[in-house]
Parts: sequence; structure tokens; C-alpha cells
Amino acid sequence: MRKNERMTSELPQLSRSARLVVAFQENVPKLAMELLEQAVASMPEADTLPPDHFVDEIIPGAIVGIAAALDAIDNRRRLSRAEFAQIVEPIVERHMQDGIPPQTLLRALGAALGHMWTLIRKESTEADLDDIGAMGAELIYYFTETACIISEIYSDVEGSFESAARSARRALCAAMVRGSGVAPEAARTGIPLASEYLLVALHVGARPSAARLGDALVARKRMRLVQRHFDQANQALTLSDFDGARGVILIPLVDGASEADQRHLAGDLVDELSEYVDGLYGASLAVTVDKIPDAAAECAEVANLAQIVGRPPGLYTIDDVMLEYQLSRPGPARDRLAKQAEPLLEQTHLLEALEVHLRHGGDRKSAAAELFVHPNTLTYRLRRIGEVTGINPMTPDGSRLLAAALMVHRLEGTQSGS
Repeated sequence: MRKNERMTSELPQLSRSARLVVAFQENVPKLAMELLEQAVASMPEADTLPPDHFVDEIIPGAIVGIAAALDAIDNRRRLSRAEFAQIVEPIVERHMQDGIPPQTLLRALGAALGHMWTLIRKESTEADLDDIGAMGAELIYYFTETACIISEIYSDVEGSFESAARSARRALCAAMVRGSGVAPEAARTGIPLASEYLLVALHVGARPSAARLGDALVARKRMRLVQRHFDQANQALTLSDFDGARGVILIPLVDGASEADQRHLAGDLVDELSEYVDGLYGASLAVTVDKIPDAAAECAEVANLAQIVGRPPGLYTIDDVMLEYQLSRPGPARDRLAKQAEPLLEQTHLLEALEVHLRHGGDRKSAAAELFVHPNTLTYRLRRIGEVTGINPMTPDGSRLLAAALMVHRLEGTQSGS
């Protein structure tokens, strides 16, 4: 008799078709979600995580694992180490790649299995007393096996998911964006430099705070998914340096690629990455290697501007935000424009009226409907705006000037962090 079989025979045995097992087998998806919620709630700063952060990647594997364990218990056996590792290892590796410390993972595992024990007790009756003991023994076994797998995986890779080749490609991309140290990095990777690259800058909302667990995990997950996209696409010559919020992709261009081809290529890339990263903005430009630093700065600003001014996520070029780009440049005219909006900042009802008026192109009836006020009330507010700013928003020239003033105010507020 093998050791695992001998140990199993010495533990309390479940009755045939145990009622407790059948009850849980009927609700595996619900059970998996409930255990995941308990695990996440045990993590430090769990409230900083998006509600569904782990769902798409963890729940399918959890359902398979719980169903397999319950089926094994129902058949009076235990999953072998190899069977269990096949289910658990991919889940643990994802958590490790997202930078979750092993102690946090073990605490979450304990919270989930502790909740499972609570559910077993709630579901049981006096007739189930023998089965309760057997189920408790199974929980201890699977906790022990999972803890061993966690320890082994973290020890094997020392918490890092980067291969040497992947790290070298990222370093080469960073050097090209920085404009220094390119030759040594290129030699280290063995990647030949192209004569021209399609540069795509990526921008996702506010930069995450490394001090907040939720921000850090979201950023690491984005990094991993973007990197996996390039690994699966087998794009060995494409370089990327993305930290989960900002980044640059460098795609080598073939000779003769038209602007339309370049735009199509960049658009497809942003669309594909948007499947993994919500709210992704991109900006692209075709450049030679020596122009990459300036192009990276310009494209990063274009993508940032597109988000600031409320454009939908997607790909942009400087042509799409020319006005905003020019208004973001410092100078006396910009300073004067900013002052035009200042009288409205403390009168939010006037500021809102102006924004809605501009959004509807001067159509006062539609603007009033959005504001839930009578058109005459809106007309009064627009007159007040003219009085406090000295600019009449009901004239074409006044509307354009105030729209520019609001744009400058929004840009300045973003740049100052307010």
C-alpha cells in the first residue's frame, strides 16, 4: 500500500454519496465565487482593488479545482499531487507574476478554506457528524498541498516572472526611448536595429501608486497581459517597455510602408491591447532610431491630452488634438486665456451652463434640456457669464474664446495634479 493510500485509510471516511458533498457539488460556481470573495477580503488594502480584478483569471480554474476535489471525495479518494498541481500551479503563478507576496497568498488561502469550514458546519445536521470530521481532514490535506505548491513556485523563481531575454528587450526599448546606451543593449539582446520604427505610446489613466496594493496589482496585471500578447504573437523584434500605466511599443517597419499602413498597424495594436487593458489611449508616429526620444515624448503627450479632454479611448495622432496640443504650450496668450475662466470656477452653476452650452453648439433648447432648466433660465446664466468674464458666450467669437479658456483651465488643472 502506498503512503498516500495508507494515510487516507487512517482518516475519517465519508459515507457513500454523502449529503454534504452532493450539496456543494450542486453549487460549485457560486461556491467558487464566495470563496474568492473571502480570500480577497483577507488581503491588505483589498478595498483598493477593482471588484472583479481576480474573477476572469481565477474563477474558471477555481471551479475546475473545487469540482475535481469534490468528485474525488465523493469517490472516496484524494487528488494526487500531480493532479492537484496541474490545477493550482497556473493560479499561483499568476498571483506571483502580479507581485503578490507568498504570505498574502497563504493568508487568502486560509481565509477561503476557513470560510469553507464555516459553510460545512452550517450545512450539516446531527446525522452528518462523521462526514464533518472527514471533510475537515480533506480541507487540511488540500490546504497543506496548496501551501507546499505556493512555497515551491515562489522559491523556484524567486518572485520574478521575467526571462533574461524579455528583460533585455525591455532594457533595449528603454535605452532607445532615453536616447543613450542603445548599442550595448542591442548587442546584449542580439536584436538587429531597424532603420525605422512605428512608435506607439500607451497611456492608461492616472499613474498607479506603488504604495497602494490595489494600484500595484492592477498595474502588474496589465504588464503581464500586454507582455503575454507579444509572447503569443511571437513578435520577437517588437520592443516594449510598459509599466501598467505608461509605456512605449516599438514595431520595426518594412521599407515602403505607407502612412495608411502604419496607422492601420498602430490602430490594430491598440485595439488588441484594449481587450486586456480598459481605458487604453495610444498615439503613434513613424520615426528613425535617432528621433525616437522626441517622438516618444510627443506621442505620450498626445495620448495624455486625448484622455484629459474627454476623448474616448483609442489611437490618436497630433492631428487629432492640434488645438489642445497648442493650448498646452506655455506663453502669455495661454496665461491670459486661463484668467478668462477664473471668475467661473467658484460659480459651478455658471461653469456647468457654459460647458453644456458649448457642447450643444449654441443650441439653447437642447442645452437647457440637459440641464433640466427652462431655456430662459439658461439664457440668464449665459448673460451672467458675459458679465463676470467680459466675454459674451452667445456670440461665435465669444464661444470660441471661452471654449479655449476652459480647455487651458482643464489642462493646467491636470498638469498641477488638481
